[in-house]
Amino acid sequence: MWNGKMKAVTFSYDDGIRQDKRLVELFNKYGVKGTFHLNDDSETIKDKEKAREIYSGHEISCHTCRHGWLDNMPKSSLINEIFENRRMLEEIAGYPVVGMSYPSGAFSPEAEDALAACGIVYSRTVVSTHNFSFPKKFLEWHPTCHHKDAMPLCERFMANLDSGVPFTSLYGTALSIFSFLVFLIQTIESRDRKSEIPSAKTP
Repeated sequence: MWNGKMKAVTFSYDDGIRQDKRLVELFNKYGVKGTFHLNDDSETIKDKEKAREIYSGHEISCHTCRHGWLDNMPKSSLINEIFENRRMLEEIAGYPVVGMSYPSGAFSPEAEDALAACGIVYSRTVVSTHNFSFPKKFLEWHPTCHHKDAMPLCERFMANLDSGVPFTSLYGTALSIFSFLVFLIQTIESRDRKSEIPSAKTP
């Protein structure tokens, strides 16, 4: 259980584009938490003070310095890309940054070793599982799906709120999330309203 809830949804967004600001506003409005994976040259962190305001209350996470292909880098470059990105983001976040998503979804055993050496404890891939299970390996966190493919899966997830289906993990960028987010929030609110209607008591 998560804070008394039987199910959990994670939102994971990459690249730090300017639309993140609007997405965070929507998340805040509806009490949703997200993780934002940022590069050193992401649009939203050019001003560190503003970045701190934008992502306040949400998780800031690594995405490497320059969005390189980690499966083709020598070990020294891997360490530099990850460690320096983490160091810079911690200046903004003010707390230990321990998560990451793989740029372009590229990862390798060498990349995973470099992440562990740099203190990263999880990293999301772009390999969609289309199921609702927990990651088997946190440095290869395969999400449920990209949000563009999420409608039928979320309908299934929401239709089984009392089942043993505990967890879903969605990822993408802020550019294309908004129509899906509106659908999800409306679905949740509708089900919340129904759950608040008292059932008729048998005389």
